[in-house]
Amino acid sequence: MSTANAVRRTVVNQLGLPSAHTTVRIGATTDTTDADGHFAILDAPAGPYDALVVRTTYGNPLFTKYLGLSTRTPTLETEEQIASGARHPRALRHGDQREARRQ
Repeated sequence: MSTANAVRRTVVNQLGLPSAHTTVRIGATTDTTDADGHFAILDAPAGPYDALVVRTTYGNPLFTKYLGLSTRTPTLETEEQIASGARHPRALRHGDQREARRQ
């Protein structure tokens, strides 16, 4: 299998810390980050692609969608919840979309 279109990098939380056990979906392929937040999608689309990041915190799935990425080594940020269950003030609401800041 050719890995010319592979997308590999890291998912971090809003503090810049690795986000372990987070799902990344690009095209029809998903991967789960390791303890260091690393993921690898080996068969990503050749051109610009969208990435969906899903982090389940306190039983609630939190989604962040990146649109039109072109880099093959993105650092993606995920939404987090604090212990009280309230979302971090900078976090997106469930299902909101945003364009990637890092390309």
